[in-house]
Amino acid sequence: MDKSETKTVYSYDSVGLLIGARMLDYTDRSPVSGRWQIPAGMTETAPLATKDGYTINWTGTAWQYVGIPKVVEPE
Repeated sequence: MDKSETKTVYSYDSVGLLIGARMLDYTDRSPVSGRWQIPAGMTETAPLATKDGYTINWTGTAWQYVGIPKVVEPE
């Protein structure tokens, strides 16, 4: 097993909101199969690019944009 090999995964919170990237290292590989063990709340799929007025949320199968509601100032 190559101890210098790393893998980038992307974390999200309990409602799917993108938190950020995390780097896995050799300690995150199965000692039996050598496969990457991706922690819960993370995916290998890279998120969409940031977009003004939107958050990026994980649906369980893909990233999607979710509009941020605009705050209406009272008159």
